[in-house]
Amino acid sequence: FFVMKEMEFLSKFEQQCRTQVSVKRLRARPDYISFMTKKWGLNVYIQIRFQEMASRLEKALHCPFEEVEGKLSDESFRVAAIQTLWQCLLRCWDKDVFLPAIAHRFWKLTLQLLSRYSSWLSTVQTS
Repeated sequence: FFVMKEMEFLSKFEQQCRTQVSVKRLRARPDYISFMTKKWGLNVYIQIRFQEMASRLEKALHCPFEEVEGKLSDESFRVAAIQTLWQCLLRCWDKDVFLPAIAHRFWKLTLQLLSRYSSWLSTVQTS
């Protein structure tokens, strides 16, 4: 909760910059980088998110063809592995999880999840 409020403050602070170039310059400053990494432990935060999502996906890949429980909408997937992958991808970018300061790390996590699913799918297809 506190991290979100502090990030909200930081976002409003960055909005005071007149251009995107100014925001990038601010974010590139050593004191800004130091503040972001030491103050909130963003490396730890992304590691926790990685563990959360990677473990969910791995669990689903062990029983990949189970049907999804509950009511399905037209947008739902019918296979647990695909549904779990989709939920993890959405969670990466959820407003309550995503932090702009480490957007590149969330992008990397997204690619890692897709890569893991892709390699699993290749294994299943060759079996």
